[in-house]
Amino acid sequence: MNLVAIQGQGPDHSQAEQFPIPVHDDTWGSPLRSELETIERSTRGDEEEAVETWWRTVDLQLETEWRIVLATPNPAVLQDGEPLEAICSEIVRGRPAGHLSSMDLPGGIPVADIRVLGGGTARRWVSPEGNPIVANEGDVLVAAVGTRAHARAAAGVCAVDKNVYALRLIDADQGPGLARYLNGQAGYARRQILLSGVTVPALKKTDLSRFPVPGSALTDSRPEVDTRPLAIQLERLLWS
Repeated sequence: MNLVAIQGQGPDHSQAEQFPIPVHDDTWGSPLRSELETIERSTRGDEEEAVETWWRTVDLQLETEWRIVLATPNPAVLQDGEPLEAICSEIVRGRPAGHLSSMDLPGGIPVADIRVLGGGTARRWVSPEGNPIVANEGDVLVAAVGTRAHARAAAGVCAVDKNVYALRLIDADQGPGLARYLNGQAGYARRQILLSGVTVPALKKTDLSRFPVPGSALTDSRPEVDTRPLAIQLERLLWS
């Protein structure tokens, strides 16, 4: 838009008043509307009241785990549900594998690392000769390090990164519900209680094995929640 300036008087604003401004009709964005509404609904969920501060009197001589006592005012939440080891035939952590490549190899297996659990694409592949820990469809992958409660049901065969656990469920149909629970607010809160370490918080296998899961979470048939940050979801949708 160009405004004509009259000498000594500045731009002629009457031109601006008559300048047509394009306005999209109601059909604009309709191809994306349903997907945007799905993303918006995913940001809503049951909330728990945050505990900003608390005091609790305990006899530390009777408490066997001080870190649990210091992490939560209600250690009983760790008894609310079945431990993961009761619904898994095996819990195994990935290991470093040989024959890694940043390009897809013939017969190669994609490596599921924390980036993949967070919604990213695989950036590494490994040859079966590298003797990796392999997860199959229906296994649930869980981050072994970090505070983020990344979890995802494997959609196919993948190699398990050293910073990821593979949960081999007795009933593979429970995978999506378990992943949704672990990524949710309640699962996140329980993960924070069980983390150990300061510089790099990590989840030990023994603590993951006793991670409590309510029975109702395992029968949750809703689609698996998208674990990618909201900004990334919107960017991929709007610019793809």
